Amino acid sequence: MFIYKIDEELSLRLIELRDAERIFELTNKSRSYLREWLPWLNNNLMLEDTLGLSKTADVGYWLAEEFQGNGIMTKVAKALTDHAFHDLSLNKVEIRAAAGNKKSRRIPERLNFVNEGRIRQAEWLYDHFVDHIIYGILAAEWQE
Repeated sequence: MFIYKIDEELSLRLIELRDAERIFELTNKSRSYLREWLPWLNNNLMLEDTLGLSKTADVGYWLAEEFQGNGIMTKVAKALTDHAFHDLSLNKVEIRAAAGNKKSRRIPERLNFVNEGRIRQAEWLYDHFVDHIIYGILAAEWQE
């Protein structure tokens, strides 16, 4: 099993079938909060490998409201970026966030990702389109 330890209190591991009920409960409990930015909550989507042949990874995230504001997601995004560059030898990591989602946008900004621009009407969010801001950082730019 893949486990990636970030610090003494925080680690990441791959989702397993045994996690399904807990994830569903957590998502369902947070649905009204998360729904603002995550339209996939109404769908059953499968995780897809995003590494491809481009040597680029996309990092996406959400966190239950009760755990926000403690730096958890910044630590996670930093650890995933370290892993992408040092363990997977990727060249670039990208993070996209809805233009109006200031909390989500602060994470790549804290980690010195470059604001590479706006993707207009990038996502349909229930009854309207939202723009995304795309952030990127290259392996050569990454400072641990």
